[in-house]
Amino acid sequence: MRIAMIGIKAIPARSGGFETAVDEISRGLVRLGHHVVVYNRSGMSEHPSSDYYGVELRTLPTISIRTPTPS
Repeated sequence: MRIAMIGIKAIPARSGGFETAVDEISRGLVRLGHHVVVYNRSGMSEHPSSDYYGVELRTLPTISIRTPTPS
């Protein structure tokens, strides 16, 4: 089965429970024989290649939106 995971910052997980869950689940699905693609946000992943324990990593461009803090 081909599975795509979207809506996270990036894996390998550096922060957050949701990223950690996607990290663990995606690697587990690969071990079960599935083809998994995880879409990372640009600038969020420090992994040097497009393969992470059999998980295909794709980086998508994103718009950096930061809400200014009130002064």
